[in-house]
Amino acid sequence: ALLVDDLHWGDRESCQLLLGLIGKLRSNRCLVVTASRPGHTVRMRCPDTTSLELAPLDASHIGQLIETLGSLPGDDWAVELPQSVFQATSGSPLLVLETLHLAVERATLRLEDGEWRAPDVPELSRALAAGSATRRRVEELGRSDLWLLLFLATAGAPVDIPTLVKAAQRSHAAIAKDLDDLERRGFVTRDGDAWVPAHDEIAAVVRRTASDESRRAAGRVLGRLLIDASDDDPDLLRRAARHLASAGEIGDVT
Repeated sequence: ALLVDDLHWGDRESCQLLLGLIGKLRSNRCLVVTASRPGHTVRMRCPDTTSLELAPLDASHIGQLIETLGSLPGDDWAVELPQSVFQATSGSPLLVLETLHLAVERATLRLEDGEWRAPDVPELSRALAAGSATRRRVEELGRSDLWLLLFLATAGAPVDIPTLVKAAQRSHAAIAKDLDDLERRGFVTRDGDAWVPAHDEIAAVVRRTASDESRRAAGRVLGRLLIDASDDDPDLLRRAARHLASAGEIGDVT
């Protein structure tokens, strides 16, 4: 079985290459699954293909998802929780999990012996009504954590710890500790020996909420590190130039 996720990031040539590969596999016992967002313009059209449109979760599905983590009591707040989370997230699975993360971090929800508890029901209701759980979780990050996440979001590719050490000018141990904490909280994930944001939507929120100066600083540092590591490799130099241009460092681009 071959799974190709996030096909919406692929350009037309990449999709044509994948179609050619699928054509060569037609005589083999092979299942190929591609996944992309709705409205993706490059469709995988070939014989023997079935398209499945996955709708957002409804309140019933959200209730099932919540109960995979812990059972809900029979209290009024628990009965209303799936519908409240649906209204706050429009059924996006990522936002459902982000909303639960935020509620746990703020202690308006907690898991005790496999069951959900709500120590402060009015505050939980206010938090769910506010929406934008991802943005609020990002805004509550400390300065060093936010810089790491912004740098990873700016890079758009896996970054190893030695590069992050140079970028942040902090010790290897400190960077590793912050990454472990960000991973535990669902902000980043490992890619071999390197790190990436846990989801592209998290990266997008980080970039949107960062100040212009912070975005320029991340692009400036990343561009200069790519130049240092390039050894005149044209691909790395092009990447460096894009980041430096976005930071307004035209002299370095030249």
